[in-house]
Amino acid sequence: MASNLPIKHRFFARVARSVREVVSFFTDHPVVVAPLTLSVSIEERSGRFRNLTSSLSVVLRLNPDTFCHVLYLLHPMESLPTVSIQYITSDVGEGTGTFLLYLQLWVAYRMGIQDVVLENETDDPVRAARGIYEAFEVEERGKNRTALRGQSLAEKLHTVEGAMRLRMGPWFEAHAVKKLEGLMDAVENRGVYTVWSEEAPASVSRWLREEKQRGFRGGGRRTTHHRRRKVSMTLRKRSSARSSSKR
Repeated sequence: MASNLPIKHRFFARVARSVREVVSFFTDHPVVVAPLTLSVSIEERSGRFRNLTSSLSVVLRLNPDTFCHVLYLLHPMESLPTVSIQYITSDVGEGTGTFLLYLQLWVAYRMGIQDVVLENETDDPVRAARGIYEAFEVEERGKNRTALRGQSLAEKLHTVEGAMRLRMGPWFEAHAVKKLEGLMDAVENRGVYTVWSEEAPASVSRWLREEKQRGFRGGGRRTTHHRRRKVSMTLRKRSSARSSSKR
């Protein structure tokens, strides 16, 4: 029955499966102390909604006031959704908002998402742009780029009303690993485990290692290595054939 669904629904099903795999891992290998616990809520919205074909809401949560909410927005003329960061908040601090955001971004990267957008409406937009949103750039599409030229970061963010954009690419994997490892290094250096568990650094390290070993991106396994091996085998066969013909 699932195979008869439009492609957008199959894609959303893969997103949901990827998110649940993340939650399942960190349920088995907890990174926060009770009463905090990682959970997820997922809701698909079909039909015309703000000129969209459909959308998928994904909320990763540690408690009622510590969560990251994203929307996968599929427009009628696009094959891949845009991911929109709707809300990030944390009442416990210590980098938990950053952690939830990067779990969401990692799933989006794995699914081959190319564009992630958000509105930087924090109390200190410049600080956020250089911190939790450092992978994002000021959104200049549809804006007067001449007016933006020469402006400071604060002025640009004011001009675009906080709009920011992350353009996914191969660079993101190394960036995300560095960001999460840096977060866990800070946890170890503080040595205070009132939010994070003592096992958190080891758990995050193991998760990143397993993710890289799986080699998934865009909903499927990378094939570069296999293509190279196939080409190499073909070349060897041709070389062998030429050698035989010379004998």
